[in-house]
Amino acid sequence: MKRIEYSAYGGPEVMRVADFEPRHPGAGEVRVSVKAAAINPVDWKIRKGDMAMVTGRSFPRAMGLEFSGVVEAVGHGTSRVQPGDAVYGVAPIRACGSFAEMLVTKESLIARKPDAVSFETAACLSVAPVAAWCGLVHKARLGRGQRLFVAGCAGAVGSAAVQFALQMGAQVEGSCRSEDMSHARQLGVTSVVDYASDDLRRFEGRFDVVFDASGKLAPDQAMPLLVPGGGMLLDLNFSLGRLVRDMFLRRYGMVVAKQSVELLELIGEKVVQGKLKIQVGCTASLEDAIGLITDVEGGAKVGGRAVIVM
Repeated sequence: MKRIEYSAYGGPEVMRVADFEPRHPGAGEVRVSVKAAAINPVDWKIRKGDMAMVTGRSFPRAMGLEFSGVVEAVGHGTSRVQPGDAVYGVAPIRACGSFAEMLVTKESLIARKPDAVSFETAACLSVAPVAAWCGLVHKARLGRGQRLFVAGCAGAVGSAAVQFALQMGAQVEGSCRSEDMSHARQLGVTSVVDYASDDLRRFEGRFDVVFDASGKLAPDQAMPLLVPGGGMLLDLNFSLGRLVRDMFLRRYGMVVAKQSVELLELIGEKVVQGKLKIQVGCTASLEDAIGLITDVEGGAKVGGRAVIVM
């Protein structure tokens, strides 16, 4: 079997396609033959060591969190899936390993793939949409009639947040690249500005929730956009300092994508119902994936999600 792994913390030069032997699933685990794996910013943040406090420091390490595939074997105590079931979900963050022909993950981190959803689309459902939902629902408790500003409203997390928020009855405005504005308006963003050139100070005091889905909006830019004395800033950037800030500041929430079977199934059902649209923009084989990872990491526009297909 082959997978993408890295030999040290650092840039793209530490990645390689390597042979490995997948282990037998333990109690509560499943082994999955991977069909597709989506590329996420968290993948290279982990590779660079930004989350070493969570993932550990042993090498070589496998890459990739998000995937879809077919269950190949199950461990003791599994009850929801069996060999032959098509599934989607994530690998455990300490082990990763979705950029591979096969992986082992927990049964609690996967859901059955609806027949109407392709493997490529299903591979994109378990990180960005989950983060968007956890931020809006679990952290901000966004409600009908509230105003939401999404920085990066055309990106993977941002576009999911826009679609969820509109279904909740919120009013959505946002920022993105100038070339993505048309797509943002198609999603339903009522007022969209260019994040690179527009001055956000004209929005001060306007929003109940500001969601920095781009990871680039500085707190001193974002906080003034909130309604006086209230509202919440949602932040995707992970760090120990932000965790502490989340514990003590009522108006600040650090967003963590916390997968559950129920939430994964809910998101899959929204895709089936046409309430969540995922755009796959570019695919590559496992052998060619390092180039695609490097391009996306460098900011290349691929017209949607970047997916590795096995």
